[in-house]
Amino acid sequence: MTAFALRRPEPRIIPRAPRHDVDVAAEIAGPTILPFSSRVKNISTSGMLLLDSGQLQVGDVVYAKLPGRAPVLCVVARLRPGGGAGIKFETSVQLDDCWG
Repeated sequence: MTAFALRRPEPRIIPRAPRHDVDVAAEIAGPTILPFSSRVKNISTSGMLLLDSGQLQVGDVVYAKLPGRAPVLCVVARLRPGGGAGIKFETSVQLDDCWG
């Protein structure tokens, strides 16, 4: 009888995009939530951290409207205890000088 060892594939480590501290308002809306506004604590090319999670749930698909930008399609990646939500942009967002 031959024993085979099953090996798990090595996890891919994807570098985290640098975060930039900001203090701007974002308008959040989606098909399953009432529109609301939240301050943004930090932002990167891949997502942002909202200070207020409103009625968001992990997995919700939303649009985020940031000052001077077209709405961005996003997914709620995580909720923070005591409020706040990690939002992942569906496509990378170019940050200019005013964002960090």
